[in-house]
Amino acid sequence: MVSMATAISTSSTMVTVHMGRLYTSPTQAHIVFRYLVDASPASQACQPKGLFGHCDCFHTLKNKLLSAQVRHDLGLNYRNIDFLHFVEGQRLIDGEQQPAPSEFYSGANPWTGFYFIYLEAFSEISNRRPPQNPTFMSKTIHIIGSGINSLCAAVVLTQKGHTVHVHERNAHAGGNILTKELTVPGFRHEIYSGFHPLFTTGPFYQEYRELLEENGLTYLNTDIPTGVLLPNGKSTVFYRDRKETIREMNQVNAGDGDAYDEAMAKFEKNADLVFGLLNTELWSTGGAGLAAKSVWNLGPTGLLEFFGETLPDARKWLDNTFGSDLNKALMAPWVLHTGLGPDNQASSLMLRVIFASFEQTGMPVPRGGGSELVKVLVRVIEKNGGKVHLNANVEAITVTDGNLRGLTVNRAHHDADVVLANVTPTALYQRLLPQSEVPEEVKSDTANYRYGRGNMQIHLSLDHPPAWPDERLLETAIVHVTPGLNGVSRAVNAALNGLLPTTGTIVVGQHTALDPSRAPDGKWTVWLQLQELPGFPTGDEGGTINCHGEWTPAIANAYADRIIDRLDKQLPGFKESILERNIISPAELAKRNVNLVNGDPYSGAASLDQFLFWRPLPVLRGHATPIKDLYHIGASTHPGPGLNGTSGYLVANKI
Repeated sequence: MVSMATAISTSSTMVTVHMGRLYTSPTQAHIVFRYLVDASPASQACQPKGLFGHCDCFHTLKNKLLSAQVRHDLGLNYRNIDFLHFVEGQRLIDGEQQPAPSEFYSGANPWTGFYFIYLEAFSEISNRRPPQNPTFMSKTIHIIGSGINSLCAAVVLTQKGHTVHVHERNAHAGGNILTKELTVPGFRHEIYSGFHPLFTTGPFYQEYRELLEENGLTYLNTDIPTGVLLPNGKSTVFYRDRKETIREMNQVNAGDGDAYDEAMAKFEKNADLVFGLLNTELWSTGGAGLAAKSVWNLGPTGLLEFFGETLPDARKWLDNTFGSDLNKALMAPWVLHTGLGPDNQASSLMLRVIFASFEQTGMPVPRGGGSELVKVLVRVIEKNGGKVHLNANVEAITVTDGNLRGLTVNRAHHDADVVLANVTPTALYQRLLPQSEVPEEVKSDTANYRYGRGNMQIHLSLDHPPAWPDERLLETAIVHVTPGLNGVSRAVNAALNGLLPTTGTIVVGQHTALDPSRAPDGKWTVWLQLQELPGFPTGDEGGTINCHGEWTPAIANAYADRIIDRLDKQLPGFKESILERNIISPAELAKRNVNLVNGDPYSGAASLDQFLFWRPLPVLRGHATPIKDLYHIGASTHPGPGLNGTSGYLVANKI
């Protein structure tokens, strides 16, 4: 916990404040202040009402808390402070804290003596940093890779005044963010990642939103983030407005909407803890503060109950919450977007995180494509003096006697004070670092690091929008065409056993529904994602595709035909409307981006043993590495996969 003590003298009182930043939610900083108040003489004493701004000492105190130096010392970047919650008061008698007398709370009479007063403050996070510390020393920082975590880190670091170089081995910046036309002019496709709900709810965007918008970033959205279509033609949708979702779920099956509302209300009671876990450097003072607050609020028993509720798999939670298979099918496929399956531990927690995010932010996409976000981030970096180098292959990180020296890029050495490596553990500890500098326990954990299922992308340009049986699906960002909960489970198990599923879930992304500029008038783009595939196909569950342990263009095309045929059966005229088709197999994904090992889009399985405290490796602590001033960021590190930029943001704020 970051803390400090400041004494402020007024004409009537002496106030000593101890300030500790406990945690940061996606939108607010939360601080607990402890005041030691000498409320003498009685005629000048403060009453509880005065704590909220009616008393000279607290006016002075509030101004002090807004000072640049205090903000810098606390590591907070806030615009204002709102004292929202009076916690408690304790009277100090003979050096011991005792419960405050009743008049302390009632305010009926003046109160005198020495008191500890505890207040909670919530503060909106600002995208403008306080003035630099006079002792600030600029560092030369090199970042390997230009994915979202690298670019977010570079923005933070250049804003601080550091000299930053980002090295990207490909010809475009952005990693898994790329928007471009393919063979038919006028159709702009998201080649890899498609939607940004985790980014817009993450701490980086919350802090820098205004700066990004000033530099040209605009997000577009829809009121219907997701929906589902079953093989029998039944469908339903999920709304950003919870009341509408409750109504829809209850219409599908009486009581399901009310059960959803109850489950999410229960989740929201601990949402600060959940999002704190995902947005905090766990092995840090911030992580310790989060733990302390959790124990304080929940108690040891309550904290154990919380973790007990987060561990169940999605199947258990869905079966216990919903009576309708259709409502279960609406939610179940979303575990695939976290790299999990419905039978993995803690997958129920990730479902609730995802749907809470949908309610908060919908399914936003940048106007013009995801590459517009990349352009804006690069623009900010370069305005601040940073550089993004393309076609720059980092071949090695140079270390001498345990001390970081720099890195080798395209056979040339570059000195560095700090290096951030947005790579997999395999690349960092088996290829980039000298093996003599890697401890044996790190080598062992790296060898045991597991990658997840493969992923296929199919991009389609359509002559007209799909003929969805439910017109609301035409306004929906992502529709899952799926056999439901059991079907998701079967397909995941098939993929884990090396088989191509017969009826896997088809993720249908419709960027044109949110941003008509993605296609010519009356036309449509479709972004298909298939996440239940093996990295190395050894067989076909349907028995019609000949597999021999590796992806080939023939296997990829045959499987894409299966997917298109399924869609054509449910969407009349779908196949005839296709103007172009582009396929990226798991093998091709791995070839294009070295972090997508075996076509795993999440750079490592996100099962419980490779999550939170244990990501990337159990032997390490957070983003630190065995080499001082070398940090590990990216999807392989905490908080894991998803387009959020959080690991880069967390590390950059430590430097």
